[in-house]
Amino acid sequence: MNNKLILPEKIHRHIKDMSCEQNNGGCSKSSVYKFYSPDKALYLKFIGKAGINQLSEDLEREYKVISWLQGKLPAPEIIEWVSDERFNYLLMTEIKGASTCDDYYLQTPQKMEEAVSVLASGIKLLKSVDITDCPINAGVEMKLKIYEKYMNLNLNNENYYDWRETTKQRFKNPRELLDWLIKNKPSKESEIYFTHGDYCLPNIFGIDKNISGFIDLASAGVGDIWTDITLCVRSMRYNFNSFDYDKMFFEQIETDLDEEKFNYYLLLDELA
Repeated sequence: MNNKLILPEKIHRHIKDMSCEQNNGGCSKSSVYKFYSPDKALYLKFIGKAGINQLSEDLEREYKVISWLQGKLPAPEIIEWVSDERFNYLLMTEIKGASTCDDYYLQTPQKMEEAVSVLASGIKLLKSVDITDCPINAGVEMKLKIYEKYMNLNLNNENYYDWRETTKQRFKNPRELLDWLIKNKPSKESEIYFTHGDYCLPNIFGIDKNISGFIDLASAGVGDIWTDITLCVRSMRYNFNSFDYDKMFFEQIETDLDEEKFNYYLLLDELA
């Protein structure tokens, strides 16, 4: 184990005899470490709690999301959650398979088609979750309130946002974009399902053509499935370096492109 990591005993007891390496996969903004032995692997996320900390709140939210999802979706299983005076810690099991941007899926057009099948299956699986008693809100109104909260607290500044060039050409600063998003919300959020919230290729895992699981679920909850469809299409275009797979994806999820929602949710994610 990495001797530089000083961990709570409740965490340490699970990983004390395991090897350790820092993990840079996925899209998590927390510190992530992989602990492994010949027969298993565990992942630890942790983040400091100093001040008003959005990342710390995100990790606590991910813990609550994964707890609710147990038995409903192929998500990591929680081994231990610890929240002390300095840090939040979340220790989880590994999701088997490869992320859909792994070299396995990017090596040939045929393998990219397999990735599309995994991604489309994931959307369908999310839509199958019974949200009747789901307490986790991921709708547009909630997201806008969160973004405004942290913007008002000056915790985010212009250097925080990695905007696309097209966004920079339209908006002078984050506040101007936020104001536009508030005034131009989609005319309807009618396709309400359980959503991943960050449905990018690094976060969706597959084994061949079959989905094997989801990671980085801090933004998940009940919301418009177009948040996931939009981020998935953008991520496919980036990772496949092509628009050629859009048609296949939309055919497999049996949905036509909604330009209004697609363009809105692209801009909404710029503040995430």
